Amino acid sequence: MAYFYTSTKRISLQVPRPKSAMIYRDIDLKSVPRPKSAIYRDPSKKVKFSLGARLRETGEMFVVPDCHHNMRIRELKKAMELVVGIPTDFQRVCYLDNGDLCDDTTIHCNDIVPGTTVTLMIWPYDGWAELVIAAATGDVFKLKSVMSKPAPPRSSHLSAMGSMSGSPSWLSHRLFSALFISAHRGHMPAVLFLLQQGANVKGQTPLGRSALHAAAAQGQLQSIQELLVCGAPHQLEDAEGMTALRTAMRWGQRKSTRQLFLFHWQERAQGVCLKPHLDETELFAHQKHDSQLRTWHRGAHAQRYMAHLGHCSRGVEGRVEVRQLGPPQNTAMRAQARSAWMGDV
Repeated sequence: MAYFYTSTKRISLQVPRPKSAMIYRDIDLKSVPRPKSAIYRDPSKKVKFSLGARLRETGEMFVVPDCHHNMRIRELKKAMELVVGIPTDFQRVCYLDNGDLCDDTTIHCNDIVPGTTVTLMIWPYDGWAELVIAAATGDVFKLKSVMSKPAPPRSSHLSAMGSMSGSPSWLSHRLFSALFISAHRGHMPAVLFLLQQGANVKGQTPLGRSALHAAAAQGQLQSIQELLVCGAPHQLEDAEGMTALRTAMRWGQRKSTRQLFLFHWQERAQGVCLKPHLDETELFAHQKHDSQLRTWHRGAHAQRYMAHLGHCSRGVEGRVEVRQLGPPQNTAMRAQARSAWMGDV
């Protein structure tokens, strides 16, 4: 209730209360429907949405599914390794500007709106951008020129790969990275060229994923077949314990799943040795009178079995008579026995 004062008297005015100021006393707040705009700011893992990913060096567009507001940028990079096909050791994620997003921050902290597009860039050191462009486009001539460049005095890939014993060399690391990117996109001329140059099919990214993981996640059947022929381990697990077969199942690639499953069982069947025929001591009693075994041609049981099957005829009154005859000796006797069995006699 509001009052308006004049020079003579007081006039009361009915001012409606705005909806935003209404107090729900007898109603449960959880039962009050939230507007759709509240979904975009719900900091929980229950609300799933997709984000677009644009690779700035090539202009390719990808869709990253199953994102949530509490998802860290490190987890987003982990998902983009299989979606975009770029290893995480030279990824840069930006949003709205060229500033790099910190790995420990979340999507909610960076005010990333669901359904929008983030930008993925490559570190501009050691010529990684040129390598990514050549491998992503499948340009074999550009790959030759990039691979022929010598290693810089201090390469940043050694610190990214860690100080483990047996760390890959400059050329082998670049060959594996190019194979990972080309197999992800299914560029078979580039894949064959890199395999001929000695690319390691057993190589792994910092997350433990091989080129077979990338090809299986995207359903590149030709890349999978070529990598398996060249000795790519299909049982290799990444940091999450996922093999290439499980990765294909997780990303819904049915053809890749069938191909890897069939290769797995073919590999297991190579070590199985089967006997062409079983020994008589390994047979059951009912198996010893099979037509494919030797006991069919010898023994008293075989003669009795043949007499009951093949030497029957019909009498004058139509009754079946069993003839105890020996085996036929010539063609005429065989024809007569066959006609007697069929009922012609």
